[in-house]
Amino acid sequence: FGDSTLQERVNQQSCERLRAYCNTLGDSRPDTAGIQSLSDLLSSLGRSVETRKRKNVEVLWIAATVCRKVNGVRLTSCKSAKDRTAMSVTLEQCVLLRERHTLGQQHFSTALDCMRR
Repeated sequence: FGDSTLQERVNQQSCERLRAYCNTLGDSRPDTAGIQSLSDLLSSLGRSVETRKRKNVEVLWIAATVCRKVNGVRLTSCKSAKDRTAMSVTLEQCVLLRERHTLGQQHFSTALDCMRR
């Protein structure tokens, strides 16, 4: 149960594929304006994957951000495909509501709690 070798390998390979994909986009990248540049995010993702923490939530968050910036998709699944997966999905939904649909910061936690009931 405690062996995370497969997870580490999948994360490493996926990070490399994502970096390669972003490099092939060149000038045809979608608008990537924002707080962090795409190259900074990819560097952060690489460092996060290399740390090989057992439950590295940062990998999920950075990967989601990079994929969203290049109009890509990604999958998130924990071992049982329930708890951490649901937590990741609901957090991302609330972030998207805040960033794209003007959900006020004061309502963020309430919306998150409602989604997780």
